[in-house]
Amino acid sequence: MCKLINFFPIFLTTCSCYTLVFISLERRRALVHSMRPQISVQQALKALPFIWLGSVVVGIPTLIEFSVVPLTTDSSDINSGNYLNVSQPNNNSVERHLHCGTNNFPRTLGMANCFLVTLFAFVIPLTWISINYVQLVVFVNKRCRTVEPQLPSRSDVGAPRVEIFVLQPTNTHLYKHREHLVKMFIVMVVAFATCWSPFYIIYIYTVGLK
Repeated sequence: MCKLINFFPIFLTTCSCYTLVFISLERRRALVHSMRPQISVQQALKALPFIWLGSVVVGIPTLIEFSVVPLTTDSSDINSGNYLNVSQPNNNSVERHLHCGTNNFPRTLGMANCFLVTLFAFVIPLTWISINYVQLVVFVNKRCRTVEPQLPSRSDVGAPRVEIFVLQPTNTHLYKHREHLVKMFIVMVVAFATCWSPFYIIYIYTVGLK
């Protein structure tokens, strides 16, 4: 139970981040590369085991790092929030407890695991999501700038030909919604960073105190 309690937060957060990366990849392919074969529901379902497998790989070092060891100490020094009391002899101030933590695990390896988890579960997914949505914003901006020449009317025959560039209806529609799309993409990236940053900041801070 000790190992699972510490493993599942890493596994679930990584799984969530990788899922958001996959969604951003699907959105980029649907808009930027609309002429290419799109990701189907069956392909998305096939991607789920790989997302879970990658999350398990990221969490395996944490599964190895934590363990339970018996601890005997004076009852006055016990912090009930960190120890589980399993026996308390009568007329004796010494209690036997079980401690869940990084017992006998090198601190250097613990810090390395913290760095790798933060890198693969937060930094790389955030970078990938940002790149995908930046490409989407650039694509939408280019589409909004697309113009077509307006053909001259009959009354213009014989007059100097002047090409007037006007926005087509499709581009006008894109232009109206460009600001909304850009804001939505920015909000998604900021929300991702804001929601997960506290977890990894506390995680790094806690490992640094050990």
